[in-house]
Formats: sequence, structure tokens, C-alpha cells
Amino acid sequence: MPSRKISRMLLALAVAALAMSVAGCRKRTPPAPPPLVIVPSSAEPQPGTQPAETAAAPTETKPTKTEPKPSPELVVPPAKKTPPRTTPPRTVPPVVEPPPAPAETTPKPAPPRMSPRLTPAEQAEYEKKTNAAIAAAEKNLPIVVPGWEDSTLGNIFASFCIKGDLKSGTVKSGIEYMVYLTDWYKDNSKGKGVGFFQIGGGIAGDFPICVVPMMYQDLQLRDTPFWSYFCQISDSTTSYGSYSGAVPNEKITWGKLDVNTPKFIIESDATIVAPLIFAWILGW
Repeated sequence: MPSRKISRMLLALAVAALAMSVAGCRKRTPPAPPPLVIVPSSAEPQPGTQPAETAAAPTETKPTKTEPKPSPELVVPPAKKTPPRTTPPRTVPPVVEPPPAPAETTPKPAPPRMSPRLTPAEQAEYEKKTNAAIAAAEKNLPIVVPGWEDSTLGNIFASFCIKGDLKSGTVKSGIEYMVYLTDWYKDNSKGKGVGFFQIGGGIAGDFPICVVPMMYQDLQLRDTPFWSYFCQISDSTTSYGSYSGAVPNEKITWGKLDVNTPKFIIESDATIVAPLIFAWILGW
């Protein structure tokens, strides 16, 4: 069969099928409903006209009231009653007055200033043996007391000078002490030299050690030897730049000690350490 005939037959079948589907769609569409005319109830129908169907008025639906369900009661257990704290009453001890002292008829004797077991001669001998100033004088050891004016003794001494009982030159001043130390150091620093053993701190230690830089720098005595050693018993807190707690190395820049000077510092109580060192040196 030629191909043209087949294509014509297929085309005719397709057109017929399309026509049938269109006709079926037209049959299935429902007819349009008649128009709805709403006439008010008060209006009367005109003569010759049939009353139109009135649309039913929508009925109002009243909401049904739902009564709230009662909430379950919250049952709270009764609180436990704690008994009040009762503090025991304070018992105040009765005041007992001391018995009256008996009336003194005779004054009490002054307490003795010496031991009752020693005679006056024995007491003088005991003080001579235990007095540091007497022992230093016997050994020809100088005692330099810098800054003694800044003390209670200095105030008392000044009052006697003001009243004319004493002269201000009776006790050497700080300048006189430094002049004396200069002569003493010249005479005793020869040979092995003089060591510096410092107990505590403050002006008592810093004043005599400054005789060396004073002689070297201010007097221009270039042959002045340094202190042969330095040892300090200190209970001060170690702090750079402080007066009593400075480390020995700081004394190098001031010209008090040399770089090679043996330096020692004992951080302890001087009342304990010093007697032990002296006893070992003296062979006690």
C-alpha cells in the first residue's frame, strides 16, 4: 500500500477522534442555573408577575456557651511548725569584791638596785666584768656613736646644756667622730687591713664604713686601702637601694668595698648569731 494512503488514513482517524472528544465535552457541561432574584419581605409582587423565589435568610448561629471546667484545687501540705529557738539565760557570775587592804602604817622600803646575794664590792666587780664600755676601754677599742643626738639621751643632754650644767662639747659630735675615725683608720689599716663586721643596719653601720670613700675621694688619698672584708648580720628585708637591707654589692659603686673584697651577709637575729660567732672566735 502506498505511504500516501496510509498517512491520509491516519490523519482522518486523528481528526475524527478529536471531533468526538470535543462533542463529548459539550454534552458533559451542566446547564447554567436560573438567576436568583432576592425580593424583600415587605415588598409586594407586582400584578402579572410571579413571585420570585426568595432566598432563605441565613440563620444566626448562637455560640454555645461552654462552662469552664473547675480547675483542680491545689492541695498545699501544712507547713511544719519549728519550735522557737530558746537561748539559755546568761548566768552572770556574782561580783566578788576583794577584801579591803590593810592600812599601811610604815612605807615600803625601796627595792635594792643590786642583787641581794652580792655585797656592794661584789656588785661593782660584777658590773666591771660585764660592762661593754669598760671592756672596750681596757682593750683600747674606740666606741663611735653616730647620731646619738637623735635619741632620748640627746634630748636630756640638750636640756642640761640649756640650763648651763653641761657644755655641748662634753660628748663628741658626728663630725668629731668622723675626724677621729680618719686618724684611727690610717693607723690600723696597714698590713692585713681592717675588716668591717656590721651588726644590724642604719646609721650605726653606714657611718663608719664611709670613712674609706671620704679619705679616697674627698681627701684625695689614693693609697687608702679598702676594708679587708665585709660581714653583716641583718634581719632587714633585702632590697636594692635601701638603707639597712641593701646587698653588699651595692657598696662597690660607692667606693666602700672593692670588687674582690670578701662579702658575707647573715640573714638572722643578731642576738642569736653574734654571740655564737664571738664564742667561736674567742674559743669559749
